[in-house]
Amino acid sequence: MDAVALRRVALFLAVGGFGVFVNLGAFAAARSAVGETAASVVGAAAGVLSNFALHVRLTFRDRVAGAGGLAAWARLFGEFCASSAVAVGVQLGVAAALRFRAPGGAAQLCGILCGTAINFAAQNWVVFRARGARSDEKLSTDLRSV
Repeated sequence: MDAVALRRVALFLAVGGFGVFVNLGAFAAARSAVGETAASVVGAAAGVLSNFALHVRLTFRDRVAGAGGLAAWARLFGEFCASSAVAVGVQLGVAAALRFRAPGGAAQLCGILCGTAINFAAQNWVVFRARGARSDEKLSTDLRSV
């Protein structure tokens, strides 16, 4: 694995780590008002939103540099949300399955961890993939053509 790939994995994990705190914080804040299942969805949504903003700014900034236009950003956010839905589905399913054997917060954390590998693959190789013949091409080239 080259230096760029290692840096990307480290940033992905750092952003994801922050997203875990956002997810668990939103879960804890919403839990008493809406119950554990709905709070799990609130936590997941908050984590997805914070992760998108930070991945664009930090993890994948080289692939979105210079991207402009509302349509391009809407498409990118749509792809991000669609691919995140798979990881969130895994997270929610695991959390629901474990909730019968573990406390709510522990089940939620296990769900987050199970979704991480799926989330990295989707974000790195689908949403923010390098486009074109060269693997280091910027995503902005493709986004400008939208």
